[in-house]
This record gives sequence, C-alpha cells and structure tokens, in this order.
Amino acid sequence: LCAGTGLIAAICLAFLFQAIPFTEGLIASYALIGALGAFLIYNFKPASIFMGDSGSLVIGFSLAVLTLQHAESEPANTLARFAVPLLKRSKRRCGYKKVFRNASN
Repeated sequence: LCAGTGLIAAICLAFLFQAIPFTEGLIASYALIGALGAFLIYNFKPASIFMGDSGSLVIGFSLAVLTLQHAESEPANTLARFAVPLLKRSKRRCGYKKVFRNASN
C-alpha cells in the first residue's frame, strides 16, 4: 500500500519538478520512482520481499522533503496564496458538518 501510493505521489512530484527548473528534485523523484517500481515488481504474488516500518518511514520522509522543496519555488507559493482561502471558502459553502460528537455530550 505504501509503495503504490508513494509511486503515484513520486510520479506527480516528478511532473511538478519538470515544470520548474529544479534538477535535484527531479533526480531524487526519479530515483524514488525507480526504487518503488522495482520493489513493486518483486512484491506481487508470490511476494519475495516485504516492506517493514522502516521502509515506509523512509518513503514518507522522502516524499515530505520533495514536497517541501517544491513548495519553496515561486509558482507554488503563488498558487498556495490563492488555494488556501479558496479551500476554506468552499468548505463553508458545502455545508461542512462535524463527523464526530464531542465527548462531553
């Protein structure tokens, strides 16, 4: 589950890094794509290798670092300036209601 989701996220980050001239992030995301793709080949039934907690933590950390590196670029900051208020406004318009009740009720 972590490898498949991480592969999809790394492919999306590779597309984002191609849009801006940041070769270090592009190389790192290509390396992550290669590692996760190779893992998934050997993880299909019958699985010959398995991922533990340490592997999933490394994948999550790598994706978090790559996402933060992309967030430092100028186009991402411009998008974030407009995206966050729009998401908050859409949350109000869609009739947001709580899923869980308070423990005091």
